[in-house]
Amino acid sequence: MYDTQAAIMKDWLVNTQNPACLIFLVEQSDMLTKTGISGYSLSFEMKRIVDLAISKLVEGNSKGDEVSPRVKIGVFGYSDTHFSWRLNLNRDECGLKMLSNEFKMVKDEYVDEKLELYIPSYFMEKNHGKEDMASGISNLIEIVEGFVVKHPESVPPIVYHLTQGNIQHSQKKNVLAAMKELKSIATSTGNTMLFNIRINSDLEEPLIFPHQFS
Repeated sequence: MYDTQAAIMKDWLVNTQNPACLIFLVEQSDMLTKTGISGYSLSFEMKRIVDLAISKLVEGNSKGDEVSPRVKIGVFGYSDTHFSWRLNLNRDECGLKMLSNEFKMVKDEYVDEKLELYIPSYFMEKNHGKEDMASGISNLIEIVEGFVVKHPESVPPIVYHLTQGNIQHSQKKNVLAAMKELKSIATSTGNTMLFNIRINSDLEEPLIFPHQFS
């Protein structure tokens, strides 16, 4: 994930007129309250991934005390009971938020013992309801379309989808259809990219990229 973000900023023209768009879509069903192999809940593992990714973006786009406003950020949580903005910041009208000095104003932080560093607490945990991947992805489509309409020359939007990956067989067709529609949204430089990141307490390696859902 972090290498992908770095490559975007290095290889493509990204500026305030043609910003990058990075969206984190995070499952927040009550199933994620169970503890993973790390000793933490799956919900917290997802929070840690999002917080670390955003902190690296802030660091990589900072020059002195200024954060360059050239990346649009969106963080949304979903279950069958909600689809909502999950940052400790108010979102912009289009559903996203420009990476700017406001991100440096987030003061709450916690210690990551594994990485031995302090991470700013950007992401808000909220877990209730059942998994509803199809609706979560479908609700994101309008937001991505809105970005593309406003920034048709920008690099393609990138969506990181964090989930435990337990899809009911009856919903698989709807999930794949929603993913296909999301990936069909394009700027002049290419189609939206979707990365499915599976977090699972039953796996020896808790982070994998399942090819069949990307």
